[in-house]
Amino acid sequence: MSLARPSIWRGVFIGLALAPAHTYWLINLEIVRGAGFSSTISLYFNVVLTIVALLLINLPLRRFCPRLAFTRAELITIYA
Repeated sequence: MSLARPSIWRGVFIGLALAPAHTYWLINLEIVRGAGFSSTISLYFNVVLTIVALLLINLPLRRFCPRLAFTRAELITIYA
């Protein structure tokens, strides 16, 4: 009997694709605008907001196309 193992590669690729956008966001806030020190906050708000956006996208996906919906393992991988 084999245990089903969640595939996290999609989460890895999405996380890598989002990394440049997060870098641009932080550079824009801290250096260009000089608005606060967002990288010194304990939870990076840009990552948390991205996860919330992915969760909101995931709601209709889970209902109408469950195969494309993100699993918990993928969302945790994207966060990490």
